[in-house]
Formats: sequence, C-alpha cells, structure tokens
Amino acid sequence: MVQIQWLTGMRPSEVFNMRVSDIDRSRKNGLWYYVPGSHKTEEHIGKKPIPLGKPEQKLIAPYLIGKKPESAVFSPRRKEFYHEIGTKNV
Repeated sequence: MVQIQWLTGMRPSEVFNMRVSDIDRSRKNGLWYYVPGSHKTEEHIGKKPIPLGKPEQKLIAPYLIGKKPESAVFSPRRKEFYHEIGTKNV
C-alpha cells in the first residue's frame, strides 16, 4: 500500500478504500485508471482519475486475482499480506 501511495501521490484513505471495481483496466493506452468513489475535493474538481502505469500495475495485479468487483484491493486479513511483512498468523 505504501509503495502505491508513494508512486501515485494518493492519499492514504484513497489507497485504503480502493475497490477492484474502481480500477478501469479497459483502456488501450496501457494504463489502468483508479477512480475513487469519492474524495475530499470532488465537489470542486469532480472525479479524480489516477493513472496506474506498469510499476503500479505490477504491484496491484496480485491483489486483484479472484476478487469480486466490490472487494477491497488491499485487505490486512489476507494471508499473503502477513507473509509479505514477515509476521505469523497475526
């Protein structure tokens, strides 16, 4: 999550609230676009699509496998999350 935030400049809440269905992977330009459900300046500037290039896609792709559209991309309850950070059955 931290790497995605660093690469994109997203706010922590935007990364935390990212859902599978919020990521548009259909564009032919090679970019994915994350469109948050809402954000704090939405009333002033409208929806804020965040482009996700190859580095971001590589980080996010494993977290999309087998998930329903309404599921959170990053879930602290996933076994892989604990494995990646080096803890045991927290």
